[in-house]
Amino acid sequence: GLALTVMNIGLISCRLGVLGRAIAEFERSAELFRTIHDARGQTVCGINLSCLRLRMGNAAEAKADAQLALELAQKMKHAVYEAEALANLGAAERDLGELDAAIEHMQQGLARQLETGRVSDRVNDLADLALAYFLHGEIAAACEAVREVLAASQGAPDVSLWPQNLYWIAARVYRGAGRDADWPPLLASAHTIMHERAMALTDPAERDAFFALPLNREIEDASTGARWPAPEG
Repeated sequence: GLALTVMNIGLISCRLGVLGRAIAEFERSAELFRTIHDARGQTVCGINLSCLRLRMGNAAEAKADAQLALELAQKMKHAVYEAEALANLGAAERDLGELDAAIEHMQQGLARQLETGRVSDRVNDLADLALAYFLHGEIAAACEAVREVLAASQGAPDVSLWPQNLYWIAARVYRGAGRDADWPPLLASAHTIMHERAMALTDPAERDAFFALPLNREIEDASTGARWPAPEG
């Protein structure tokens, strides 16, 4: 139906990196699914909206979307959606500074993934958890999670929709851990991937919007020596 078609357009926009358009399509799709009382469709839209809002730097809205998706997933007893919603909820809480809750929800999401045997999102969720550990001062746990992320990423360029994020988090963690021989090539990889993705966008306005995303701004700032995110300084 129309709701599914609109949602698929949102997915295409997301893969192209045109996040503003993707959010608009998912919001429209979610409303259409609500109209026809389709909880599954609403859940998928909520999971995607929470992820996109995180990339846009809107953690509070991302948290609300993830909470709604989690409630719907639990009512349906849909373990895969529950795992995805928990991961996004934890990432939003991390960005809001709610680190204890963030780590708990991320760990629950990873556990649910293993229960279902579906681990396609594991590398992304492990990277998010690594950053939460790092911000919480759990450096050894952060480094171990990064080690797993990098091992899973070797020779698998399509392992993540946002591969620059994997290398960026790894660079932040290793830099904070004092591993000065390890983090510069990881930062360089994040920067190269980010620019390659940007140059693939043919519309100048869309390219500028992509460069302006918080993740990409952070990578650019660190690469030019301007600044690193707190608490790294």
